[in-house]
Amino acid sequence: MLKFSDGTVKNATVPSKEGVENEAFQFIVKSEGFNSKCYIDGAGGGYSQGYGHMCLGGKISELDSRQILLKDIIRINELIIGDFSINQRVGMISFLYNHPVTQKGYINRINNNFPEFQSLLWQKSNNHVYHNGVRQGGLLTRRKEEYDLIFN
Repeated sequence: MLKFSDGTVKNATVPSKEGVENEAFQFIVKSEGFNSKCYIDGAGGGYSQGYGHMCLGGKISELDSRQILLKDIIRINELIIGDFSINQRVGMISFLYNHPVTQKGYINRINNNFPEFQSLLWQKSNNHVYHNGVRQGGLLTRRKEEYDLIFN
């Protein structure tokens, strides 16, 4: 049973690992898009390539990028503790994958202070996704989708 910040309680079953990984993979591939070359990642200012993964230099094949993404999804999924539905895990995995630098802190919130995580994601999904003072429409859409997967 999960208790949310609004006081609602939801029963959640443990999903099959493979179902979660496949759904998260499809969601992230759709959200990130593929780029074989390194590019400046507007949200963090660092360089990314493939499906939004940290740049490894040079060009990366789509197959290699998919393998890296799947390894990251498996690793992230194993760090999330609790009985969450497939949709909830997909939303959390996508959010965490998109925040590699602050991922550990967010995982701590998910595992130890879920209402705080809910509040933070609600804020990010409601017109509060900015970089250098500019609203990031694509990220806002993604945060809303993640929020809906996790909390609706």
